[in-house]
Formats: sequence, structure tokens, C-alpha cells
Amino acid sequence: MGTGTPVPDGLFLEEASGLLAGFCADEKTSTLDVVEINPALDQGNAMAEATLNILEPLYPILRNR
Repeated sequence: MGTGTPVPDGLFLEEASGLLAGFCADEKTSTLDVVEINPALDQGNAMAEATLNILEPLYPILRNR
């Protein structure tokens, strides 16, 4: 699970990726804060891997702004 505050029917990975890519592409976005990733609750490193898969594609977007 990887979080202490799971939300039923929350965002799918693709939805989160799309939203964050849009935020990062907008010059009005100046910071990004990722919260509630708890390694002590993460089973099989699933949350950490999902988070990396979401955040890694954002680096080129931010670098090219």
C-alpha cells in the first residue's frame, strides 16, 4: 500500500501522470511536493516504484522549461 491515508477510488497512475505533466509544463508551477509515501507500509516496494514511474518523466519537462 505505501500510504497511511489510502483513498478509495483514487487516481489511476495514468491520471496522476497526466495531471502532474500538465502542472509541470505550466510556467506558473514553481514547486512540486509529493507526500504520504511511507516506506514502512510499502509492500514489495510497489508504492516507491509507482512513484518513480510517475515522477521520472517529469524531469525532462521541468528541465526544458
